[in-house]
Amino acid sequence: MMTLNFKKYVYSPFGSWFVAKPKGSDRVTIDDLHGWLGSSNAIFTVESDDTSTIEFSPYSLTYRKIGEHKMVFSNSNEIVLKGNGTNSFHYVLKADMDRFNSNPYDAVFATTISNNILINDYKNAKYLYLYPIRGEITLDTHIVDGKVVPDRVDVHVSPDKNGVYEVAILSTLPGDYKIPKVDFDFESLELANKKSFDTMYDLYSDIENSIEAVYTMWSNFESKSGYFTQDTQICSKAGMCAIWSWDNCFSALAMARRMPKVAFYEFMLPYIYLRDDGYMLDSITDQKISWEYTKPPVHGYIYRLMMRENEYFSRPEQLKQVLEPMVK
Repeated sequence: MMTLNFKKYVYSPFGSWFVAKPKGSDRVTIDDLHGWLGSSNAIFTVESDDTSTIEFSPYSLTYRKIGEHKMVFSNSNEIVLKGNGTNSFHYVLKADMDRFNSNPYDAVFATTISNNILINDYKNAKYLYLYPIRGEITLDTHIVDGKVVPDRVDVHVSPDKNGVYEVAILSTLPGDYKIPKVDFDFESLELANKKSFDTMYDLYSDIENSIEAVYTMWSNFESKSGYFTQDTQICSKAGMCAIWSWDNCFSALAMARRMPKVAFYEFMLPYIYLRDDGYMLDSITDQKISWEYTKPPVHGYIYRLMMRENEYFSRPEQLKQVLEPMVK
């Protein structure tokens, strides 16, 4: 199985709203990408040290410390954690205490429902639902100086009698009050990621450093949500977690020859939300549009290059969609 350097690349499959990346030398963070401009939001951390080893492929990530532990992200809002060994694996979901001190509503709350855990991340307006497929999960209260501090939730994962645990984590947005259905496991998500990556790799296998190049392109897609009415490639899940009305042109150009329909949506996204006075957005995520700056002059130049890459962009129906907003 192909592996990638975790110090150079972050782990996040096509469509996923999660990203795993190193944080200093002592932890790995799993971040939620919904709604943020230019950064991501750490929802939980895994403690690490010099004795730990981490490796990942486009399909899943493996973490070895007192046993072997794995995580896989779906092409949307799901995570599955799986591991072996007799020790519990410890996850900490953190909130921002500085903000909590100024606004007590910015806290993390959790409760146990049957054998499951429901976490209400009030600060970031989302829910996390944890469901044990194998083994058990338990909650710990965070106590400092004898007082309960709602800045984090400690979740302990314990293996079953065979020494294996498997836990599904589902993220839902405000308004999704129904407990989501868990109809997947580690192997099914890993297989789906493999099929997805292999499909894109087949399109670009002839280019130099194709595995790394295709992974970079493939992994930076987010699935349809909010302002993104189709699967959309952002600048980088490593830090620039949005689309800017300049960078989208170069992303579209890279896909123009082999994925023209995907490239056309990527190029047109700033025009879809063009203001009536012709003002173009600066950046966009699934939940937020920023209007600070506008940079449209490069679009005409890039579209001409896209026309050279694929005749799809010269079709009258495509040219009409491009020309009408451009003249504003």
